Amino acid sequence: MNMDTISLRWLHKVNPLTKRKRASKEKRAHSPSQVLGVFVNDQPLESWLETIAASRGVKSLGDVFLAEHHVLEFAKGQWLASCEFSGFITLLACGCGHWECSSIGVQTTVSDNWVHWRFDLTPIYLTRFGELPEFWFDRQAYCQMVSQFEF
Repeated sequence: MNMDTISLRWLHKVNPLTKRKRASKEKRAHSPSQVLGVFVNDQPLESWLETIAASRGVKSLGDVFLAEHHVLEFAKGQWLASCEFSGFITLLACGCGHWECSSIGVQTTVSDNWVHWRFDLTPIYLTRFGELPEFWFDRQAYCQMVSQFEF
């Protein structure tokens, strides 16, 4: 079995809603200066989902990488636990800045040699994207990436 690869990167990114001239001061104030970019097989998941949506003739729902404060608030623990335990990782969230609106995550399963990701999609995401592929990562390489990443 070919294993997938993963990389995590802090990216400087502006929320698309804050680019609008009429964006409220509150939305501009909460615009993330950094987001956690998740790349699988060297492709950012944001663009990967946009490509899948376009191939199905629909628009992406606009989910974006998590802002740094959300990563530190709840996702950091999910990432670190994913090396040792099966669980859940939130990868993308609503572009409005409130991850509670909508989010995309994966169920993780850990074995001695690999970490498996299966997308956990609500019905609206299944309608938009259909079934998404599963990813299999070499556990040693995956855990090295996660443990060395500076959250």
